[in-house]
Amino acid sequence: VDSKPVDLARIPIPSNVEFRGKLTSEELAKVYINSDVFLCPTLMDETFSGVVCEAVLSGIPVVCSGKGNLPNLVTDGKNGYVIYNDYGTATWTDVLNKALK
Repeated sequence: VDSKPVDLARIPIPSNVEFRGKLTSEELAKVYINSDVFLCPTLMDETFSGVVCEAVLSGIPVVCSGKGNLPNLVTDGKNGYVIYNDYGTATWTDVLNKALK
């Protein structure tokens, strides 16, 4: 996240989520390497989607919404999963479990 804690003050962040702030390229590479899956549940129409590109290129599966350019980067069952028009917890949980297998 490239925001300051003050920018996120109105967003309820669960206790099991750690705010890392802006990471250097080296730190970000380590995060991707040590991750099992990258989740991008955005409601916004993403255009270039640089962060998702980085995750795809790192080789970890990506689970994302079908907004904007994201379906052009993520292919269901190949490098992750795309969820279209469903923001229910059950759907996202099922897809995350598939990605983790």
